[in-house]
Amino acid sequence: MQRQVSGKLLLVVEGDDEDRVLFGHINEPDVTLLVAGGKGEVLAAAHLIHSQQIPAAIALIDRDLDDLTGQSSAYPPTAVATRGYDLVADIVGVNTALLDRVLRVHSRAATEHIESQTGVSATEVAFRLASAISPLRLIAQEHGVASRFRDFPFGLALAADYTPKPWEDLVDIVNSRSQAKLNHSVLRANIEAATARTSGRSELCGGHDVLGAAAAALRQAGARQLSAHHLAASLLAATDCSTVQLLDPYSELQAWAGRYTRSAFLCEVAA
Repeated sequence: MQRQVSGKLLLVVEGDDEDRVLFGHINEPDVTLLVAGGKGEVLAAAHLIHSQQIPAAIALIDRDLDDLTGQSSAYPPTAVATRGYDLVADIVGVNTALLDRVLRVHSRAATEHIESQTGVSATEVAFRLASAISPLRLIAQEHGVASRFRDFPFGLALAADYTPKPWEDLVDIVNSRSQAKLNHSVLRANIEAATARTSGRSELCGGHDVLGAAAAALRQAGARQLSAHHLAASLLAATDCSTVQLLDPYSELQAWAGRYTRSAFLCEVAA
């Protein structure tokens, strides 16, 4: 059923990533983007919108590991979640060729060196490295340990053959930069199960983890000055309507706006 509203629609998002991804694609005459500053704030806003029946408002949240921890079952209907860990991860997931091009543009020589040494694409190397910390992140979350995974130093986690170092080494890296420490005995008891739950699921990697892992691999291959920030800027700048339309939130937000006779995006619906 279509509803009429006098003002603009309100889309609440977590932070700068969403703002940068959606800039130029959101239909600003119809939709106002409100950056709330974090997952907790956005989820609280979604619950408030639902409980108070606030019209013409919705929240976009990162799914993180919520499917594995069961937290996604508590999402209110006024929350639209990413398919994977976050919006940047979704972009990489729906269009891996985009990341392939970004890596090659930044350093063709380093990209080709990685491929010749490993027999797989540099993007695949990045996914494997980023995936190596997913079990640790899951264990930390389920045991209430506030370990720091943000801006993870993947260069320290990368072996000479471009494979991830053993999980024991990764734990030491995590603990060296966190006030709350992961207990090795707890990890030994849970690592096999956590690895099985996350194995082969690249969507559980944070988007910036993938970019950080890719930058680390390319630096090891000779692109010494490359950073994850360089890759992120290139990736987001290259994210056009053809990619945005493939994201799960695109269709959900378009349907939400349509109920108010509005359009959430400037991108036309793909044929």
